Amino acid sequence: MRIHTDERPFQCPICNNQFKHKSSLKEHSQVHSDEKPFKCPLCSYRFKRKGTLTKHLNIHNDVKPYECTICDYRFKRKGDLSQHMVTHTDDKPFECTICDDRFRRSDVMKQHLKTHSMEKPFNCTICCSKFIRKGDLMRHFKIHTDDKSFKCTKCDDKFKRLDNFNRHLKTHIKKHK
Repeated sequence: MRIHTDERPFQCPICNNQFKHKSSLKEHSQVHSDEKPFKCPLCSYRFKRKGTLTKHLNIHNDVKPYECTICDYRFKRKGDLSQHMVTHTDDKPFECTICDDRFRRSDVMKQHLKTHSMEKPFNCTICCSKFIRKGDLMRHFKIHTDDKSFKCTKCDDKFKRLDNFNRHLKTHIKKHK
């Protein structure tokens, strides 16, 4: 029994990560594959892991159990609330080493660094637009669909993209000030 020990006899031959259970190694091995066998039944997204698909399915429902105590904005995931809370501070500890722009979160600063590169490896297969980041391509791709997953609970407007939805939500906050 390895339940209460640190023994990890199953090792990934690609990255050398070690696992307690053979099933964990098998699930992990999907990280190294381009195969995405789990398809969302409600939109076109595909996933490498079943658990990621399960989490993704939450974007298609209206349940948002995590509420910001400052602006009453609600979230489907606790981690999204944690990231949001940073927006209520003026602290920007992460500085770009190229242009001196400052950021509240290190991941946003790292993404920003890519904007200084001229390489655009992510191409839209529909209109040939090119993007620096895969996330930007995925966000762009929504303009080619009719999927409006983001629904405002205050006025029932619907949006294809999260950034447009968030911009819209701020109009409700300004109205109540």
